[in-house]
Amino acid sequence: DVEVTVNEHLITPLRRTYGRARRGEILALIDSNGYLEIAVNQGSAAELLNVKVGDPVSVRIGNT
Repeated sequence: DVEVTVNEHLITPLRRTYGRARRGEILALIDSNGYLEIAVNQGSAAELLNVKVGDPVSVRIGNT
């Protein structure tokens, strides 16, 4: 299991694609370059989560 937290928003589970999330749903996935991406399906994670580049992100891997 993987838990991603940004601005006190818990994002779980890790998705494989945008299509696995509902429209407007916050998701985390590994992008095609191998980076963790925090997104909103057909929206803006920056706006919805009130985050910007450089804000801390917590990733917890293992039994949750």
